[in-house]
Amino acid sequence: MHVRNERVSERGIEAGTMWGDLKKEATVLYKDGKYSEAADIYRRALQCDGIPDSEAAKIHTNISQTVVKQGRWEDVLTEAEEALRKDGNWWKGHSFKARALQMQRNFKDAGFALIQGVIACGGLADLLQDPCLLSDFSLDLTSTSAEQWRLLCP
Repeated sequence: MHVRNERVSERGIEAGTMWGDLKKEATVLYKDGKYSEAADIYRRALQCDGIPDSEAAKIHTNISQTVVKQGRWEDVLTEAEEALRKDGNWWKGHSFKARALQMQRNFKDAGFALIQGVIACGGLADLLQDPCLLSDFSLDLTSTSAEQWRLLCP
């Protein structure tokens, strides 16, 4: 079911970018600590017609962040994978996927996800924008031995 790109105001229905308005509304709720409500509004935004895939990817990672706050790592992984289906080069999708797998103690797949992100993003610079990812990562990438890389990348 898709929501038409219209919004209702006191004067009636106006044309507008409803998904953008919903995204802004959800972001305010998130900043107020209303994570469940924010996720619901983000999901409504995803149902709007005309949302570009790159924006849908961003909204999926916004949902990922709301469920991180709730400690629901399986849902973080689901949203990250949806983001990557929309835009395989979106660094936050790779970051959330790797982090969710890490928190589920699935270190091998987390390593794969991180490596896929490095390849998709053309280097580590974009992924390093996530201050938690590598600092929390159980694998020290700077001192990883050849044997450890072989285990990660068979």
